[in-house]
Amino acid sequence: MNFILLCFLLVTFSFAYTPGYELSNVKISPSGFTGDLTLLSPGPYPPSVDTLKLVVNFQTQQRLRIQIFDPSKDNWQVPYVSQVNNTNTAPGEMDYDVTYTKNPFSLKVVRTSDDYVLLDTKPIQNQINGLIYQKQYIEWTNNLEANPIVFGLGERRSKFPLDLNQVYTHFAIDINHGFNDNWYGVHPVYYQLNKNNGKFHALFLLNSNPMDVVLNDTSISWRTIGGIIDLFVFTGGTIYETMAQYQEVIGKPYRAAYWHLGWHQCRWGYKNIADVQNIVDNFNKYEIPLDTQWTDIDTMDNYKDFTFNPTTFPKTEFKEFTDSLHAQHKHYIPIIDPGIKIESDYFAYELGNELDVWVKNSAGAPFFGKVWPGYTYFPDFTHPKAKEYWKALFEQYHKDIGFDSIWIDMNEASNFVEICDDNVHNYPYVPGGRCLSQRTITLESEQYISSAFNTHSMYGYTETIVTREAFDEIFPGKRTAIISRSTFAGQGKHGQHWLGDNYSTFEWMKESIAGIIHFNLFGVPLVGADICGFNGETTEELCVRWSQLGVFYPFSRNHNSQNMRSQEPFAFSEDARNTIKSFIELRYYILPYLYTTFESAARDSMPVWRAMMYDYPEDSDTWYLDEQVMVGDSFLIFPVLEEGATSVEGYVPNDDWYNYLTGESVMNKLENKVHGLHMQFLASIDTMPILLKGGKIIPAQLPALSTYEARQNNFELIVALDSNSEASGWLYVDDGESIEVGDNYSEIHFNVANNKLTSTIKNGKYQPLSSTPLHLLKFFGMSPITSLNVNGKSCQFDYNAKTKVLTVSNLDENLNDELVVEWN
Repeated sequence: MNFILLCFLLVTFSFAYTPGYELSNVKISPSGFTGDLTLLSPGPYPPSVDTLKLVVNFQTQQRLRIQIFDPSKDNWQVPYVSQVNNTNTAPGEMDYDVTYTKNPFSLKVVRTSDDYVLLDTKPIQNQINGLIYQKQYIEWTNNLEANPIVFGLGERRSKFPLDLNQVYTHFAIDINHGFNDNWYGVHPVYYQLNKNNGKFHALFLLNSNPMDVVLNDTSISWRTIGGIIDLFVFTGGTIYETMAQYQEVIGKPYRAAYWHLGWHQCRWGYKNIADVQNIVDNFNKYEIPLDTQWTDIDTMDNYKDFTFNPTTFPKTEFKEFTDSLHAQHKHYIPIIDPGIKIESDYFAYELGNELDVWVKNSAGAPFFGKVWPGYTYFPDFTHPKAKEYWKALFEQYHKDIGFDSIWIDMNEASNFVEICDDNVHNYPYVPGGRCLSQRTITLESEQYISSAFNTHSMYGYTETIVTREAFDEIFPGKRTAIISRSTFAGQGKHGQHWLGDNYSTFEWMKESIAGIIHFNLFGVPLVGADICGFNGETTEELCVRWSQLGVFYPFSRNHNSQNMRSQEPFAFSEDARNTIKSFIELRYYILPYLYTTFESAARDSMPVWRAMMYDYPEDSDTWYLDEQVMVGDSFLIFPVLEEGATSVEGYVPNDDWYNYLTGESVMNKLENKVHGLHMQFLASIDTMPILLKGGKIIPAQLPALSTYEARQNNFELIVALDSNSEASGWLYVDDGESIEVGDNYSEIHFNVANNKLTSTIKNGKYQPLSSTPLHLLKFFGMSPITSLNVNGKSCQFDYNAKTKVLTVSNLDENLNDELVVEWN
């Protein structure tokens, strides 16, 4: 039995009942109420806090905030994240009702639209404790419906939704101990589905201290050893409304650049600059799309940040390489780790000393650890001079090699010096049950704003913020990616993420689906996993299957480790290469759809990847599906996740669906039914089942060897009709790189009804769109017709009676002008 499960069993079933506190002195205010909490019974890890303050703030119609803290001291509260402040007046309407019990104290929050209980902290004798608030242990429990559908609580390898009867530790760490264990980032938010009516809600505990969240089949308990209770309750509705409410607090996602959505190639183990150039040349040779070439720590002089290996990656040749990439309208992304080598005459070290920006040890001297370059200091990204320091280094680095975005790694912060001694005993309760200073900066260390005990899990997040501030000045007006390994709630507002050091196995490929779905829920839509796997040897079959899935990742990067076989598309047989190439070309073909979907993410907090339950929450067959996924609102993909498999079993919800590759109907909507059908799809090695939802219109563009070139090509529209012969969709286009777009964009909405396709121009100011006309229309599920007109002119068409696909080609229609297509 593993240690965490043992702790769960012991703490859940063998505790002394603690009623907690009594509520008194309740004062009603225009924005909620406050009260005093007086200790009734001490918790298991004394000393207890005798008197607490309760603040309940009614913030919006769908959001309330509950804070509980010790009023006698200056409490640590998480900075940077929250985009909202407590209000002075309550909203005119509220979709929640808050009641309290005084002795023992508890709170109950009910969603008034359906009388569903969102929060109920009532203690139950020998089952549920009341509020426990001690010097280094805080526990609060929410009673849930039986066998709840819960997801969130990242970062970890997990199922979607989450397993019940598990402890979910929240503490950023560069150690993967197993399934459901904590990993690089911390996102203490959970979403829940009301199984009776399909509504969702969410709760977010804004706390950065080491924490366990114990989820069982009737309750969820927060157990943290620092900070305060700062709980946001979102009444939700649809999953999309719930996500939007959460992102009102943590911030909406940073808008992706168009080229971010292209294909990315990387590995740890490139031997020299010629080796990297050869990769790019081979992509061109085999005419495989590539937008961004990456490099790992190989390029550095003895692994020192912002330097170049003078023998294998000399600066002059490096700059010639990146210049050649830019001439091809491609991009380059390097890696930077936070650890700065302690070495005289090393500019990053000397400038850090001059500005005194290091994380300090408990004695006030710079804390030193050991990472790839040897002994290092760690920049304190909460320091007032952190941006000045970081910008100076990146500014020179950019002048040296002209990179386009950045990959920040090892920022938990990872430390190879094992400083554990008796650290596990320094705290009365240890989330995760293991040394909290293992492979990281010790928690007794100090940053400018507080101790690492408070700030540890935010280290990578604050690095992302400072990097974003620096990049906004180094790349004025341009969107850049900051792909960070360690993240915290709010990461998506400033940067992006990849799922870290995975393994080249079918199991890890499968787990990437739940990981990417989760990070979209966390407000980080541009996220992916290392395609074909990072650690271990891939196989040709695995890499083909992973590439088929990976081209639908929001962020598509093939990356692997040193001393492993190469896994670029051309590293395999001709058949494998051609299959991977065809799928990468498919990604480039649907880029207008993907870019429009990312605009929905930035504008409206919509997820790019969606679990099946999102659009079909009342269908219980969708609740536990994490081996298939919706990409945007239109594509349903069934990746092949088993070695040797030539077919896939998948669940098709009750709707109209088409085989995307052939246009043939897979299923027509079943009248008066909630559930769909379980289906078996053939999937030879050169294909993957892809369905297109009826009622959707997909904008597409002919692929090319880069996103820049693809954007010059003609457009196509794929119209998938529903059972009523209707469909809708939209296209968003801007220059793909400006932070402030202003009015320089085009937004076109398409609609099909009554044998007519029309476009509505919401905005048509992006003039380059006029140079890339609509060239082709393709209708799925079309009945036979006798004539078709485009903007009043009769057009020829092809109709396949077997597949019911109608194609209109050789068009030349300006999408910035209204479009009318009619047929009889």
